[in-house]
Amino acid sequence: MKRVVVLPLSEAAQFPDLEVIARDRNLAAFVGNTAPGRTRKAYDSDESFLEAVALGFADLYTFNTLDEAATFAKRKLEDLARTTQEIEDALATRGMQKPQPKRDKGDLPTPSQPTNLCRAK
Repeated sequence: MKRVVVLPLSEAAQFPDLEVIARDRNLAAFVGNTAPGRTRKAYDSDESFLEAVALGFADLYTFNTLDEAATFAKRKLEDLARTTQEIEDALATRGMQKPQPKRDKGDLPTPSQPTNLCRAK
């Protein structure tokens, strides 16, 4: 059985037994071997399985073959890249459309008042 872990390349050292199977920007999908006891089938409920995943006792993504794992990894990274691009586009659009805040001009001189920005010491 194979497991797939998707994480930033900067975290790769935490998984020395895994190999890169797919990569996009700063993310990579790593693949390695796993045991049947670490799969969803080994748990009697989704809740206990997800708790085991959270604690590191089970693998969220497991596959019977390397080809299945590679197909999943590529699709997962494509989905994450698409989501990242949508977020970046939304932030850029929002930044261009953001109205300027109204400023309180209470302390500022009116244009008819002379101002002396250079003060003698």
